[in-house]
Amino acid sequence: MLISPPRRNLNGAFRLIALLALIVTAFGVINLARQIVRSSGSTDGGSQSAASGEIIIAPGAEPNEAELEAANYLADKGHKVRFLPRKPNVAEPQPDAQLDDDDFPTEIKTVGNISSDNVPARLAGRIREGLSQAPSVFIDARKQVGLTPEQITEAMRRAIGMARDANRKVRRIHIVGPNNAEEIWDYPEVSTSSSVNTWASYR
Repeated sequence: MLISPPRRNLNGAFRLIALLALIVTAFGVINLARQIVRSSGSTDGGSQSAASGEIIIAPGAEPNEAELEAANYLADKGHKVRFLPRKPNVAEPQPDAQLDDDDFPTEIKTVGNISSDNVPARLAGRIREGLSQAPSVFIDARKQVGLTPEQITEAMRRAIGMARDANRKVRRIHIVGPNNAEEIWDYPEVSTSSSVNTWASYR
């Protein structure tokens, strides 16, 4: 009498394969949503074009998720964002990135949980914090519920005054708020000691 070998549980194997395929697909979607591709063969560590802009992660750079989200916004607007490498054994805060062909770095900050009644003052403090690390700061405040263009303008004016008092040079302050309302203070050539300012608002 012939004895048949025991049947393997093919259904269980197929289910395991399907589950693994689903996990791989999910990771692919997440990476695509972040619009960041790390390339081991690139001298820049990794780069990805978004719309007409580009995000570059230099070797040694360590952008966090919030900074990458802000960089995606800038890249969608056509900017090139290059995250700078972190210098080892440096206690002072270091700037995050360099935008486009600027000859100065930019610090990237995010704001989304200001609960104080004096929102402009708190936002100005966040700007001042960024300017202590770089002469240019980009503030992503799209998640700050209720933030108005008027509050953004007031915060920028306060921050510029603080920078003047600290004798600190300011090259650019760029804030984007809810509904992608933007306010940019650009002073590319002259130090903050001058009394001439250029304001530009974009909606």
